Amino acid sequence: TPAIDDYATKGIIMDRGYMTPWCGPSRAALQTGTYSSFNEKLPNKQYSFDSDIGFIGGLPANVKTLPQALKDYANYSTSYVGKWGIGGTAMTNTPLGKGYDEFV
Repeated sequence: TPAIDDYATKGIIMDRGYMTPWCGPSRAALQTGTYSSFNEKLPNKQYSFDSDIGFIGGLPANVKTLPQALKDYANYSTSYVGKWGIGGTAMTNTPLGKGYDEFV
Protein backbone atom coordinates (compact mmCIF):
# COMPACT_ATOMS: atom_id res chain seq x y z
CA THR A 1 0.00 0.00 0.00
CA PRO A 2 1.18 3.56 -0.45
CA ALA A 3 1.39 4.20 3.29
CA ILE A 4 3.61 1.16 3.92
CA ASP A 5 5.76 2.01 0.87
CA ASP A 6 6.19 5.55 2.19
CA TYR A 7 7.03 4.20 5.65
CA ALA A 8 9.66 1.90 4.11
CA THR A 9 11.37 4.73 2.22
CA LYS A 10 11.63 6.78 5.41
CA GLY A 11 12.63 3.88 7.64
CA ILE A 12 15.17 1.12 7.46
CA ILE A 13 15.32 -1.95 5.26
CA MET A 14 15.67 -5.15 7.24
CA ASP A 15 17.45 -7.45 4.80
CA ARG A 16 19.08 -9.80 7.32
CA GLY A 17 17.68 -11.93 10.07
CA TYR A 18 19.54 -13.27 13.07
CA MET A 19 18.27 -16.17 15.14
CA THR A 20 18.91 -17.18 18.72
CA PRO A 21 18.72 -20.60 20.41
CA TRP A 22 15.40 -19.46 21.97
CA CYS A 23 12.29 -18.37 20.15
CA GLY A 24 11.51 -15.44 22.50
CA PRO A 25 14.31 -13.07 21.42
CA SER A 26 13.74 -13.87 17.74
CA ARG A 27 10.00 -13.23 18.04
CA ALA A 28 10.68 -9.98 19.88
CA ALA A 29 13.12 -8.92 17.15
CA LEU A 30 10.38 -9.31 14.53
CA GLN A 31 7.91 -7.32 16.63
CA THR A 32 10.30 -4.48 17.50
CA GLY A 33 12.74 -4.25 14.60
CA THR A 34 15.67 -4.69 16.98
CA TYR A 35 18.48 -7.21 16.98
CA SER A 36 17.89 -10.38 18.97
CA SER A 37 20.71 -9.40 21.31
CA PHE A 38 18.61 -6.41 22.41
CA ASN A 39 15.98 -8.92 23.55
CA GLU A 40 18.34 -11.21 25.44
CA LYS A 41 16.24 -10.99 28.60
CA LEU A 42 13.43 -12.83 26.80
CA PRO A 43 14.79 -16.39 26.65
CA ASN A 44 12.22 -19.11 27.11
CA LYS A 45 11.23 -20.22 30.62
CA GLN A 46 12.72 -17.21 32.41
CA TYR A 47 9.61 -15.49 33.66
CA SER A 48 8.51 -14.72 37.19
CA PHE A 49 5.12 -15.68 38.52
CA ASP A 50 2.80 -13.29 40.32
CA SER A 51 -0.21 -14.98 41.92
CA ASP A 52 -2.49 -12.03 41.07
CA ILE A 53 -1.70 -11.60 37.39
CA GLY A 54 0.12 -14.77 36.35
CA PHE A 55 3.43 -14.81 34.51
CA ILE A 56 5.21 -11.51 34.14
CA GLY A 57 8.08 -10.61 31.88
CA GLY A 58 8.28 -9.77 28.22
CA LEU A 59 9.12 -6.62 26.36
CA PRO A 60 9.83 -3.49 28.38
CA ALA A 61 6.86 -1.12 28.47
CA ASN A 62 8.71 1.65 26.61
CA VAL A 63 9.58 -0.50 23.56
CA LYS A 64 7.44 0.31 20.53
CA THR A 65 6.17 -2.66 18.53
CA LEU A 66 5.26 -3.03 14.86
CA PRO A 67 1.50 -2.59 15.37
CA GLN A 68 2.06 0.50 17.52
CA ALA A 69 4.23 2.03 14.79
CA LEU A 70 1.68 1.18 12.09
CA LYS A 71 -1.07 2.85 14.12
CA ASP A 72 1.01 5.94 14.87
CA TYR A 73 2.19 6.36 11.28
CA ALA A 74 -0.79 5.34 9.18
CA ASN A 75 -3.69 4.60 11.56
CA TYR A 76 -3.74 0.93 10.57
CA SER A 77 -5.90 -1.68 12.29
CA THR A 78 -3.85 -4.74 13.23
CA SER A 79 -4.45 -8.41 14.01
CA TYR A 80 -2.13 -11.11 15.31
CA VAL A 81 -2.67 -14.82 14.72
CA GLY A 82 -0.48 -17.49 16.29
CA LYS A 83 1.89 -18.01 19.17
CA TRP A 84 2.96 -14.79 20.85
CA GLY A 85 5.79 -16.18 22.98
CA ILE A 86 7.33 -12.87 24.12
CA GLY A 87 5.49 -12.04 27.29
CA GLY A 88 3.66 -13.34 30.28
CA THR A 89 -0.05 -13.26 30.98
CA ALA A 90 -0.17 -9.68 32.28
CA MET A 91 -2.29 -7.67 29.84
CA THR A 92 0.58 -5.32 29.02
CA ASN A 93 2.64 -8.30 27.78
CA THR A 94 0.01 -9.73 25.43
CA PRO A 95 -0.54 -8.90 21.75
CA LEU A 96 -3.51 -6.73 22.75
CA GLY A 97 -1.38 -4.93 25.33
CA LYS A 98 1.39 -4.35 22.78
CA GLY A 99 -0.78 -2.67 20.17
CA TYR A 100 -2.71 -5.30 18.26
CA ASP A 101 -6.46 -4.74 17.91
CA GLU A 102 -7.27 -8.44 17.59
CA PHE A 103 -5.51 -11.63 18.67
CA VAL A 104 -6.44 -15.20 17.80
